[in-house]
Amino acid sequence: QGAPQSELELKIRSATNLEEFLRLTHPRELKLWRCRSKLKSYIGSDSRSTSHRSTRFAAAFYDIEILKVIDEEWQKTQCIPRETCVDVGKDIGSGTNTFFKPPCVYVYRCGGCCNEEGVSCVNTSFSYVFKTLFEISVPLIQAPEPVTIKIANHTSCKCSQSSIRYSKSIIRRSLPYPEYGCYQENTNCPSGWQWDSNQCECVFQKESTVSKRREELAICGAHMEFEENCECVCKRKCPSIYHVLNKETCICECKESLDSCSKKQKIFYPDTCSCEDHCPFQIKECPNGKLVCAKYFHCPKERQKTS
Repeated sequence: QGAPQSELELKIRSATNLEEFLRLTHPRELKLWRCRSKLKSYIGSDSRSTSHRSTRFAAAFYDIEILKVIDEEWQKTQCIPRETCVDVGKDIGSGTNTFFKPPCVYVYRCGGCCNEEGVSCVNTSFSYVFKTLFEISVPLIQAPEPVTIKIANHTSCKCSQSSIRYSKSIIRRSLPYPEYGCYQENTNCPSGWQWDSNQCECVFQKESTVSKRREELAICGAHMEFEENCECVCKRKCPSIYHVLNKETCICECKESLDSCSKKQKIFYPDTCSCEDHCPFQIKECPNGKLVCAKYFHCPKERQKTS
């Protein structure tokens, strides 16, 4: 807010995605949007998430749905490789006495909007793909035969002032571009390469296996809350000094046990997780000779001896 009005306006105009825009205009909603994005794949698909997540975003549910619609529209117009219909003759520069059937093929070419004036969406890397179609030469001397042609396929793009641009082509449909990359595989990558869903480009297969490792957000349970990084953390306090908190399960566990109390020549009291000299309830002697104090406490089963 301390930035001059003109500087703020320039930053807003240059925002390339919803997160950058929210950081400038709605910083409080930014955290909520990030958490909502991470939870997207879990809400509705995991039965455990319904009970403790249903009210977490209730206050801002309507606003989040609006942001979702805006983000989807924004992502569809990003500068990314798009499936495009290309005229083969024009693209490879064939003579006027030669034409192809089908006359067009589909490849990926860079397209989309840039956030600044004077720049355009251009490719930063490409690979060649092979297409098979009929080549017809005139005058017709012999029957058309299938031929294989090599044509450029864009694998990554950026907004640049470069003047290198391809001729206009028919945009059939945009590549799916979700919040976490292009999850649809591009089958046009060359041999030894693989489409990376996070980088939205063809990479060596060894590199792609590393980049595809994605952390899953833990499903928050009882006594767990979100921190700033949207991770579930345990916020529980145990009832007494005889308990110890298991931060992974967020469960208060007994610090003492049947074995630890026996070593102290005392009786294990599970109701308070303590070792006592006397028991207000009936004392039970386990098969292993250890004493336990409880109303409904069962002795642990001994492991069967293997011959």
